[in-house]
Amino acid sequence: MKNLLSLDLSIIFILIFMYIFLRILINTKHNNTFIVKELFLVGFVISVLMVLTLNTSSSFGKVLLFVPLSFFSFYCFEGSTKDTLLTCFLLAVIIQVALSVIFGTVFSISNIALNMIGGLIGVFMSNSLIEKINLRFC
Repeated sequence: MKNLLSLDLSIIFILIFMYIFLRILINTKHNNTFIVKELFLVGFVISVLMVLTLNTSSSFGKVLLFVPLSFFSFYCFEGSTKDTLLTCFLLAVIIQVALSVIFGTVFSISNIALNMIGGLIGVFMSNSLIEKINLRFC
């Protein structure tokens, strides 16, 4: 039942991210930079919620989990790769510590590394989108 709930939540998050991404593209086409900034902020908050609620055991899922977080936070931190990756790292460490304390699992450095790989992918995707559509930071 828990896996089914996780699948339902992941589908909902994917649909929300697709909607936010399309709204960003539409508003950048019409030069609505204020709305674009707000959409990136909403995407950042929703991606933090996604990271905190979804539980995945596959390596691919652990990488994929942090891609939206870094994608949206890169723009929210005005193109600062260091701040974006620091946010991903701190959230990954907090999650590992919480899992160790609450469920008694072993602290896993490999999970943090996989999450950071997802963070790097999100930064590269966000940077290429910003350069491609010539989006400037507000």
